[in-house]
Amino acid sequence: MSKISTKKPETSPAERFAQAKSFATGEKPDVKKEERVSLRPSKNGVETRRENFDIPIDLGDDLRRFIIDSPKFKNKRDFLIQCVRDGLAKYGEK
Repeated sequence: MSKISTKKPETSPAERFAQAKSFATGEKPDVKKEERVSLRPSKNGVETRRENFDIPIDLGDDLRRFIIDSPKFKNKRDFLIQCVRDGLAKYGEK
């Protein structure tokens, strides 16, 4: 059995009238916005941002084989971060 509530929340007639009046006049209720909670905690205290890109299939296969056989990199993320660091050091403005 599902845990969906089928009962309406109990409200007083005065409260329902006030809600209907604010809706009819177009007033926006005072709602406090909570700060959005990140679903992914930062790793080692470093803020991260998700990046997506397309890669040719054969190049992606070569990349996976390289990372699996590599003792230096634990996963694709570590490899890509190192590639970006090396590329910025080599080609970035100094």
